[in-house]
Parts: sequence; C-alpha cells; structure tokens
Amino acid sequence: MRFFLIPIAVCLLGCLPAIAEEGFVPLFNGRSLAGWTSARELAGEQTPFKVNAASKTLHVYRGEKANSEQQTDCLNTEKEYSHFILKMEYKWLEKRFAPRTNWDRDAGLLFHVHGNLKKIWPLCLEMQIGESPGDKPNGLHEEGRFHSGDLFVLGRDLRVDTKREKGSGGMRDYWDPKGKLVNDRHCPTRLGVEVPKSMDDPQAGWNQIEIRVHGADKAVFILNGEVVLELGNFTQLNDKGERVPLDKGRIGLQAEWAEILYRNIRIMEFNPGEVPEVAKLGATAVPDPLYTECKPHRDGIGKVFMGREISQVMGHQAAGWLERPNREREERTDLAIKALKLKPGEVVADIGCGTGYYATRMAEELGAEGKVYGVEIQQEMLDMLAKNMKQLGINNVEGHMGEPNNPKLPVASCDMIIMVDVYHEFEFPYEMTRHMISALKPGGRLVLIEYRMEDPEVRIKRCHKMSEVQVKAEMAIHPEIRWVETFTELPQQHLIVFSKS
Repeated sequence: MRFFLIPIAVCLLGCLPAIAEEGFVPLFNGRSLAGWTSARELAGEQTPFKVNAASKTLHVYRGEKANSEQQTDCLNTEKEYSHFILKMEYKWLEKRFAPRTNWDRDAGLLFHVHGNLKKIWPLCLEMQIGESPGDKPNGLHEEGRFHSGDLFVLGRDLRVDTKREKGSGGMRDYWDPKGKLVNDRHCPTRLGVEVPKSMDDPQAGWNQIEIRVHGADKAVFILNGEVVLELGNFTQLNDKGERVPLDKGRIGLQAEWAEILYRNIRIMEFNPGEVPEVAKLGATAVPDPLYTECKPHRDGIGKVFMGREISQVMGHQAAGWLERPNREREERTDLAIKALKLKPGEVVADIGCGTGYYATRMAEELGAEGKVYGVEIQQEMLDMLAKNMKQLGINNVEGHMGEPNNPKLPVASCDMIIMVDVYHEFEFPYEMTRHMISALKPGGRLVLIEYRMEDPEVRIKRCHKMSEVQVKAEMAIHPEIRWVETFTELPQQHLIVFSKS
C-alpha cells in the first residue's frame, strides 16, 4: 500500500527561480515599478515598496529598523484586468513595525481594484496574505487572524457568493465547497499551509499563490498548489443604487507593517468563455531545482516538490491497518474498483501495493489472462503479499521489487498503473512518474487515489492528503500524459485518471 522511502540529504538550492511560462507576461520587471502606481506616491509621500534589482524582488520596508513606526501602502497596476490568471511568490522576512510589532504578519493580493487610488485600502476583492494558521479563531488586534487564502471584501456595498460551513470555537463561518451558498462579504478558509519561514537561508521559505479570475463570475484562490477558496457573483452598487456586476479593475499588493518580499509576478489574460489549458492543469514548467527543503511539519519529511511537502511514510509495521475490517465501508473500495473499468487480460501495476488489498480485487476483474504487478521496495511487504495470495489461491498477482526512485517495470508493459494513497509519500515523485510513464503502453492509464485536501472533514494528516489541483499540477509537467477524468463518488478520496498519448 505504501512505499517505505529512505531519507536523503537535499541541497538547499532555493525555491523556484524566475519562471517563463507560455502565455504569461511579467507584471513586475524586476528592475523598477514601471506599470505600477503607489497610493502613497499619489499623495506626495514615499512608498515602502523598494525594488531589489539584484534579486528581482519587491522588498517591502527594505532597510527600515525593526519595531520603528512605518506607513502602510497599496501598489496598484496602471492597467485594469477582467479575465486572467495571476501567479506570484511571496516570502516573509523577520522585521515587524509599529503599531503591529506583536501581530501576526499581514499583507494582501488585491484584484478588481477601483475608485480612489489614493486609498491604502481601496474598493476591491482581496486574497489575504498572512501567517496565521487556518484553524486560528477570529480575533481583534494582537489576537487577530491573518491567514493566506482568506477573502476580504473591501467596500461596504460590494457582495460576493461563497459556500460556507458553520464555524465553531470562535471562528466565523468558513469556506467549504459543500457548504451553503451565501451572498455576503468576508469569508475565511481553514485550508492552506505556508512554507515554513527561514530567517537564515535567503533562498528558502517562498510561497506560491495564484488567483484565477473570470470577470464578475468567479475567482479561485490557490496557495502552494491547493485550492483554498472560491467565490462568485461579484456585485456593487452604482450611483443609482442599482446592484451591478463588478467585472474588472486593477491588481494591487499591500504593505501592512511586516517585511515581505514579492517576486515572479506574472499574468495571463484570456477571453470570456475561453479558459486556457494552463488554468485547467496548473503548472507546466519543470521546477528547477526539482526539490527544496523546509523545516519538517509533524507528518512531513522537510523535502518540498512544487510547493508540497512530501509526507512521512507508513512502513510494514503498520500493515494491519491496510486490512482493517471496516476499510471497504470507510473508503467504498468497491466503487473505486468499478470506476477503474478494468478489462480481462489487462496488465496492471499496483505501486506500493502493501499487503495486496487492491491487488486482490483487481486480479479478480482481470481474470486468468490478466496480471497485477505488486510493486514494493520493502521485502517484508512482498512476503506478506505472497502469503496472502497463496492463502486466497490467487495466481495472477506477481510481487515485484522496485527502488525508491524507480518501480523497475518493463517498458510499455502496463495497461494501467495505480497508486492508492501512495504518491504523496514518494521521495522522488518526478523520477518515479517518469519511469511509470515509460512503463505504460500507448493509451495506458495512470491513476492516483488520494485523500481529499479540499475537504476539512477528511480526518487524515495534512501531508497525507492532496488536492486535485496539486495532483494535476504535478502531472502537468509530464507532456506525455493528460488528465482524463476525476471520479468524485468516494467518501474521502479523489480517483484521478491520466492517459498516456
């Protein structure tokens, strides 16, 4: 069921460098504030936004003394945008400034900015940028919540639709894709995790955020590859008191008493109704370097791939959990097997097969002419697999020893390769996927079953869950495969299918 992966040392080479992606153009040229307007400068004052040309970053409050009195600011584009995808990276630095020296750090990415551009908090919609954890209750002043991915609607006459679930423990109603549709203003999210800060390593600690905006109809907030909030139906009151769509505006960045870096700010515009392929699949550029490091979370290993910390693994000592009596009821594995649409005679590889829970059920569908490669790198798991198959009288499951970065499958040998709650634990996800694609026949399917990160009711450790957006983004860097479908009828998991061209 799970690969037991051996930790290795990873070089601290930094996070993603400047990225050239097809269809995207830079909003910040890395040398000046050309194309941007500061609210402070419009008022004849100095802006805290400083350009560091050497690192091609916007450095907010650069050179200012920690705990000193500082002013806020809003930096807005000179151009208005309506339908677009915006991507950027941010990183918190050490200094805080009065009057918020004891507060959680706070900033913001604004869109559909309009009205008086001299205002520090103009009329707009905001994706909050903040260091508060997603489960922190709402509070005021020093106890205030500032969580990346929260929605703030700046303007008392502006309204948006969000789906919400009832809050508890001091938290207001929060975003839930299965919740009740509400037309209102602010909405927090429980989802989203920042990359841990590193005050010692200037290359670590970068977070990736993305917003996808469809005029007045819809916007999606994404933090480190995870969809953290969706909103729709943006409206405002006009001069006659009529409620009308809010479908365009400028893009803004905030400076709010905390030292922060922004970089790689880029945008792709598209026509209404013509959503570009990159918006469907996520990132398409192979990261360079492939992997970075972070301070390990409780259930992570401190190694990061495309903004996702790789999880710790479950070894053979916990094999009994794979065969727990209530597993079929909890996961509806019967529905998953049916969704795989297996055909007699096919060859399937079950990567990280464990004790053979799925292999047993697939073998029955494949028949005597079909075969399942049960791939593991733990001999103890392969021994248990062989014992179980012998007891059940199953002859078409073959144990297969792989390596942490290579399943060692024959080229073009498989009609389908499946990973059940396994991919997120791969220590070498890029290399493993390259080898799996090589092992697929033309038209073969690559299937991932992962616990849903998007659903706060799925009580699985965070690093052991993946969002559909993150899965698609990590597969999109492999040009030989394309997304086919996502089966959503399982109680706790996605079943996501890709096909080899």
